[in-house]
Amino acid sequence: MATEIAAVVLAGGRGSRLGVPKAGLSLGDATLLARTVAELKRGFAKVIVVAGSPQLQQPWLGALAGVQILFDPAPYPGPLSALGHGLRATRAAIVFACGCDLPFLRVELAAGLCDLLEPSYQAVAARVQGRPQPLCAAYRRADTVAAIDAMAAAKQSRLRALLERLATRWVEEGQLRKLDPELASFFNLNTPEDYLRALAVLDRSRLG
Repeated sequence: MATEIAAVVLAGGRGSRLGVPKAGLSLGDATLLARTVAELKRGFAKVIVVAGSPQLQQPWLGALAGVQILFDPAPYPGPLSALGHGLRATRAAIVFACGCDLPFLRVELAAGLCDLLEPSYQAVAARVQGRPQPLCAAYRRADTVAAIDAMAAAKQSRLRALLERLATRWVEEGQLRKLDPELASFFNLNTPEDYLRALAVLDRSRLG
């Protein structure tokens, strides 16, 4: 288990397209957040969860063990602010960051992206179907915090713009498949239809 890297999971979104907060959504015998945390704990010594405001009702946080839980200073500050909050909570040089809405995330992919973060880069991010994945990426902590602070000063809040500001190594699908052959890690759960698809995938895997 790596000790010089950490993982940050953003779990404070309101789930507007889904109709409920994603973190507490049940998938099998665990919540979506608990599944993500359990997977990352297989390869990361430190896992940090950035939740919403402590004033929000979040009973699913009680099911987590062995992780550090942070609360956003205000409800729904946006992913860029939440990412900065999580990065500041660790001294690890390299941090893998993701949302809690990747039900089939593989720790092998997360750790593999961290391994690709060579000294000449400040971030390593996947690109799937031509789309950047800023919440399935590895970041050099100090450089990224500085970039987020600069963006905040310029009143910029778009998460993808962070990867444009950093010296980013892009990992395309061919290389990603060496870490996750079916690219299951990039199944993103945003809508009720996505939830039904995820349940069907889970059922098929159990029947197996």
